Amino acid sequence: MHLGAISIGYAVPRIDNEAGAREAGVEGALEQKLLAICQAALPNRKLSPDDNLFEIGTGSLTLAQIYERVEAEYPGQLEVTDFFEYPTVRAMAGFLARRLRAWSPGIAGWCTWAAGSTW
Repeated sequence: MHLGAISIGYAVPRIDNEAGAREAGVEGALEQKLLAICQAALPNRKLSPDDNLFEIGTGSLTLAQIYERVEAEYPGQLEVTDFFEYPTVRAMAGFLARRLRAWSPGIAGWCTWAAGSTW
């Protein structure tokens, strides 16, 4: 870890750019995968990662379809109720990335591969 001085005179840790980029890449890949899953379940809507699934009118049957596809891709990592706490694709991707990192510290490479896989 490198230390960088700031103007008030004490040192603060600098972010390891390689690790930060890797984590951002994992979350970005998860976000794209989740967005594709949601878009497939809601074909008549153009979704963005910040759309609240409930505010755009996602019903219980559509939510169940989304959950089933996410569960197939990332078994045992989510509960359907997590969608109520993390109602946007971006929020859900961040939550899922944290869960996967907690589940296995070496999961970052797998997440990147899995996010690029097809279902």
